Amino acid sequence: MKTPDISQAALVALAVAFASACSDSTGVETGTVNVTLQQADAAVLQIVDGWYASVTGTQISLDPDTVASLTITVTRLEFLVGASGDGISDNTSWTGFTLPTPVEVDLMDLPTEGASPLVIAAGNVPVGDYRHVRLYVSDATIEFTGPIEIGQAQVFDEGTPHVVEIPSVEQTGITTDVTFTVLADDVGDPTDVHLLFSPDATMANVTANGMGNVMLTPIISAAVGS
Repeated sequence: MKTPDISQAALVALAVAFASACSDSTGVETGTVNVTLQQADAAVLQIVDGWYASVTGTQISLDPDTVASLTITVTRLEFLVGASGDGISDNTSWTGFTLPTPVEVDLMDLPTEGASPLVIAAGNVPVGDYRHVRLYVSDATIEFTGPIEIGQAQVFDEGTPHVVEIPSVEQTGITTDVTFTVLADDVGDPTDVHLLFSPDATMANVTANGMGNVMLTPIISAAVGS
């Protein structure tokens, strides 16, 4: 894996959407949420199914070391309100904030567990309990360390950014389970939501479509204690 780029981390941290008000324009009491990303040392045990059913037999498993970069541009963060229950598909149950400046993150260049995590966004949401987070992404690209054959004999050259299609990302973002409680800024410290990206799990199911784009789903989970 690549060594984390400290200068990149600093630039991203400076680009977060940070608001310090204790209530929003409607008078609802709010608290600050900091969302961070790290790279997991081991594969996340999460099943990814359904999205590649129509291309059964064409998906492959890639060694993460063959991937030079996997870059996503994060535009918005949303959180599912409530400590339990349904509503994950009910958009009225989600709240969040749009980043004033989209943040570009190379998932293959994240700090590993044990190092200081990369802050990708910060903002204010109503106080209370939450149980899911989703990242909305506007663009994604992948580069390989050497020529890679995916799908129906499609060869992807090294050193060239190839478009990545993330299934349903425009509708539901990249979603993961995570439980946390937000306190008002004048009552408690900001809430840290720690997320882990798994290269092994992500690269276990990769395919390509007829337009020559790579298709995969970045596998992100909540860090223990989040």
